[in-house]
Amino acid sequence: VTTDSQEAIYHIEAQLKELTNLVIEQRHRSSDAQNLLLHIRMLPVSLIAPRLARCVRQAARLTQKNVRFELQGESVLVDSRVLNSIVDPLMHLLRNAVDHGIENAQRRGELGKDSEGLIRVTFNRRGENLTIVVEDDGGGLDYARIEGLARERGILELYENPTRAD
Repeated sequence: VTTDSQEAIYHIEAQLKELTNLVIEQRHRSSDAQNLLLHIRMLPVSLIAPRLARCVRQAARLTQKNVRFELQGESVLVDSRVLNSIVDPLMHLLRNAVDHGIENAQRRGELGKDSEGLIRVTFNRRGENLTIVVEDDGGGLDYARIEGLARERGILELYENPTRAD
């Protein structure tokens, strides 16, 4: 009876060891499958480049401005859902850069700038973080105009003297 019990215990232990190995193997396969799925969902930024460039061209044509568009980081991989969700906000930023950032050719000439304005979008990935920088070589914010509109709309009282930071 003791021998039968010991043999049954050895048999059960062997089965448990085999089951443990199967669980470990299954975890590895599951992890590999998850990594593969994540990689499949990753798309290069270059896929949205034509849409962004077209947005700048159209805005430049409508505003009669000469604008060059540059995209850096085209090979950066981004989750397809994230990439699709940022296209519209990016296009809004680009239209604003053309409309409000880049001066017309005459004003740029007066300021000693090249007649062609520049808008640059840079994608960069560090680990799991994605950084997107949108910049233009326009004149920046017109603080006097912003203050005037704020006073006109009652956001600022006449006696308030805001700083640039405000």
